[in-house]
Amino acid sequence: MKVYFCLIILISVISSLFAVGVVINKNVTVLQPILLRTCHYDVAIQNQVAAVTVSEIFRNTFNSVVEPRYSFPLPSGASATQLRWFVHGEWHLASIAGNPPSLPGGPSSIPDYYKLYIGFFPVTFDFGTTLEANEDIRVELTYVQLLNYSVGTVNLFLKNDYTPIQQQPLVLQELDINLQSDRAIQSFALNQPAANIEFNSESGFAHFELANSIASSNYSLNYSLAQSEIGFRAMSTVRDSVPDSFGNGFFTFIVEPGNVQTRPLPIRIALIVDHSGSMNTENRITQARQAMIYIINHLSADDRFNVIAFDHEIQHIWSSHQEVSLTNITTATNWINNISAVAPNGTNISGALDEAINEFIASPSSSYRNVIIMITDGGPTVGITDTYQLVNHVHSLVSSHDLSLALFNFGVGSDVNTQLLNLLAQDNNGTAVFLGSSDLFTTVTSFFNLISQAVILDPTLSVTPNNALTEIYPDPLPSLYHDSQLIITGRYNTGQNITLHFDGNDANGPVSYPYEATLTTNNDSLMQFIPKLWASKKIDQLLVEYYSYPTDSAQAMEMKEAIINLSLAYGVVCVFTSFSGDTEIDDNIAIHITQPIRLLGNFPNPFNPETAIRFSVLTDMKAPVFMEIYNIKGQLVRNLASRVDGKGEYGVYWNGKDNLEKQAVSGIYFYKIQIGKYLLTGKMIMLK
Repeated sequence: MKVYFCLIILISVISSLFAVGVVINKNVTVLQPILLRTCHYDVAIQNQVAAVTVSEIFRNTFNSVVEPRYSFPLPSGASATQLRWFVHGEWHLASIAGNPPSLPGGPSSIPDYYKLYIGFFPVTFDFGTTLEANEDIRVELTYVQLLNYSVGTVNLFLKNDYTPIQQQPLVLQELDINLQSDRAIQSFALNQPAANIEFNSESGFAHFELANSIASSNYSLNYSLAQSEIGFRAMSTVRDSVPDSFGNGFFTFIVEPGNVQTRPLPIRIALIVDHSGSMNTENRITQARQAMIYIINHLSADDRFNVIAFDHEIQHIWSSHQEVSLTNITTATNWINNISAVAPNGTNISGALDEAINEFIASPSSSYRNVIIMITDGGPTVGITDTYQLVNHVHSLVSSHDLSLALFNFGVGSDVNTQLLNLLAQDNNGTAVFLGSSDLFTTVTSFFNLISQAVILDPTLSVTPNNALTEIYPDPLPSLYHDSQLIITGRYNTGQNITLHFDGNDANGPVSYPYEATLTTNNDSLMQFIPKLWASKKIDQLLVEYYSYPTDSAQAMEMKEAIINLSLAYGVVCVFTSFSGDTEIDDNIAIHITQPIRLLGNFPNPFNPETAIRFSVLTDMKAPVFMEIYNIKGQLVRNLASRVDGKGEYGVYWNGKDNLEKQAVSGIYFYKIQIGKYLLTGKMIMLK
């Protein structure tokens, strides 16, 4: 059996796991959120890769001291790269340590609404300090994320609806987006009518702010790219220092053949639905039934299908896959409509997969693509329940019969075993999608519409010159489907021009897609997300290998150590590492920063009427500092000057007055800091 990784099929609803972070009091046994006062999203997008910084200010409005704990619902597939906070007049920067994010204390029970809000992949961190009554803490989390893409449109979804946690208004909600794209931008739209938006074919900018209002509206940015430029995008950069021997070059390729007119290979599909009692929650079973009926009504005449339902027992319509006929569709529709979720009963995931896989094995055929779509809202409680044993059981069953299989898992709600569903999909040429109850029908049906049309099956990559690329992930490459993309990342030693060939098959036989690319020799400051993206994809691959070994075995421990070392070396948090404590900004951290000065922002922000714009110097630089402050119209307001004298943290004070010593009005201000050949820019708000 071939072992594959997730195809990046990007559906906008999946991204609904983006959300504002929460600070709670860890020193009480009940859930006690701390008041959120401001929230600022700062998003820099470079060719569909977003670097997101979320800056929030929380205030202790209780009459007692609290011990703050931060939780941020990190989106699936995102990689957290930095966490810092400002409290008691000082900035602190979290280090990444090789320990799992398991923290003592906190509420004795977690309400369902909070679990649903925090989601599946939260970053959790204890600040190791206390907040007095009416004291603030400012928290900034940065992460990188591949944005959702479908049929030429890219989507950024930021969940700014904080009403499940807090009904009080925020002093300020703010969003800044800066987009740079090599592919021509045709439209650029944000779902906030009051936002300031500008764009051209190469870039887009959006700014939105809202004062003294409840955070009840999510942000959704959609921008479309020229379909005439579909094909291939290459991004690359080098790092001055790397902790391994794979070369100091890093690349990411985006492959999108476009609307290729080819008849897809027929599929044999097993639709598996969990009908245990919890599927009654929020109408999940109804949506699951509707999704399956949609799928069987959109199969081609050459396809074959069957439907399996499971709780603690396994049921199916037929014992083998049936042709797509009006009679069989009617029979299946009636059977599906009679599926009900009745408690109490268990969740026999292993039994359902055994049934589906054995039906493929019983009638082997190379004329079909074998596909399983499974919908569940819980972890296994019946049959094989251990993650390691279940993954290896399915692996053995499939590989022993040399079965080619694509397994797509849909986990609904907060009680699914995300690790299990991810590993099962990654080991079987598929992907796992985690979603809320209300998104079930839309997500499953949209997903099916994509995977039902394959552009290239089982692709391989060849490169000229030979060995120009190394450490390529995913490995092997997954199949590429209609209106989707294949995103590849890896390493190189030498900057040069290369030729790539993606070879595979469609329904009519062999196909090949050739592309040209240039690997840069430069350290591109706009591409510094690529090393972190590469590290996160390699970690994904190593995790599958880790879980293929028995827990605590020598092989598993060796693999775990390799994952931790990779996480620490590239500053990417993973399942075996977490943000821990705080540290000075030293040379070990500075190697990830693209220039020897680093903006720390202004504090306070918003301010009235004065603030300090802070930055750090990471080398022994000695130079004058020149600062210019502009209003939102681009008019110069104030010139300021200072000086740096070696490593350290510096600040330039602004009293809120212009060059004529007149008090500036409330509003948005932009500042530019020039230190030698280096330039920093930022934005601040005077709010009276």
